[in-house]
Amino acid sequence: MVRPADDDPCPDTVEDVIRGLRDDTIEFLHKGTPPEDILPYLCERGMPRQLAEEMIRLCAEARRAHLFKEAKERANIGGIMLGAGALITGGGYLLAAPGGTYIVTSGLLVWGGGKLLLALMDIAEHRPKGAVQKTP
Repeated sequence: MVRPADDDPCPDTVEDVIRGLRDDTIEFLHKGTPPEDILPYLCERGMPRQLAEEMIRLCAEARRAHLFKEAKERANIGGIMLGAGALITGGGYLLAAPGGTYIVTSGLLVWGGGKLLLALMDIAEHRPKGAVQKTP
C-alpha cells in the first residue's frame, strides 16, 4: 500500500471525512447558520439526508449544552461578585460608628449583578430541552 504524501488533501479514513463534516457543522452553528441551510451543504458532500439531519441535531444539542454550561459558570462568578460586594458593603455599614463612613463596593455590586443577570438570561435561552417539566 502506498502511503499518501503529507500534503495530500484526501482524508485517510471515513472517520476523518465525518469528523471534518462534524467540525464544519459545529462552525456553521457557531456562526448562527440555520440548520436548514446546513443540510444541503452536508448532502452535497455525499452524506445521506437522515445522517445529515441527525448530525445537525446532535451538534446543535452539544452546542446548546456547552453554552448552558458556560452560562452557569458566568452566573456563579456574577453571584460570587454580587455576594462579596453585598458582604463587604453590609459589613462596613454595620461596623461603622453611628453617622460614620463606610465603603460601598459599587463596582462589585453593579458588575456582579449585571453579569449574573446576563448569565441567567443565557441559561434560560440555552437550557437543554426537557430540563424543566411543566405540571398539568
